Amino acid sequence: MPLKVDHSLLMLGSAAYVASWYSVDTLGSRRFDKRVIGMLLSYIKPKRRGILGTLQYVAYEEQSRKHFRRWVNDLNNILGGVHKAGCVWGDAKPENVLVDDEDNVRLIDFGGGYTDGWVEEEQHGTQRGDLEAMEKIRQWLEQLGEAPTITLS
Repeated sequence: MPLKVDHSLLMLGSAAYVASWYSVDTLGSRRFDKRVIGMLLSYIKPKRRGILGTLQYVAYEEQSRKHFRRWVNDLNNILGGVHKAGCVWGDAKPENVLVDDEDNVRLIDFGGGYTDGWVEEEQHGTQRGDLEAMEKIRQWLEQLGEAPTITLS
C-alpha cells in the first residue's frame, strides 16, 4: 500500500504550521478510499508576530526591498503548484502572505473569502481570480520598490 503525503498550511492563532497529512491507499485506485493515518505540524516562525508578519506590513521595511523580485517569483511558483493541484488560494492579497524569519513567503488563508480591490468579485474563488490578484500584488510591490521606505524597529 503506497503512502501519500499532502501538505497544507494551518494558522492556529497567530502561529503558522505546515501540516503534512499522511494517508494510505487501502483499496486500490478508487479515488476516495483512503484513510488518514497521521498528521505532522511543522512550525513556521514568522518575521514578526501576528498580522505584522504578513507581506502587507513587512514590505514597507527598508531591508525588504531587496527581496521583492524573489518574493514575486516564489509566489508565482507557489501559486502555480496550488493551481496544479486543482486548488485555489481564494482571498489572495498581501495580508494573506506570511513572511517567515528567513524572508521566505508562504501563502495563508485558504478558507475562501473576498477582499475588494485585489480581485474582481465575480472572479473570487477561482484560479483566474488568484492570477488577477497575484498580478496586483506584483504591481504593488513594484510601486513600493520605487517609493521611499521606512525603517521599523
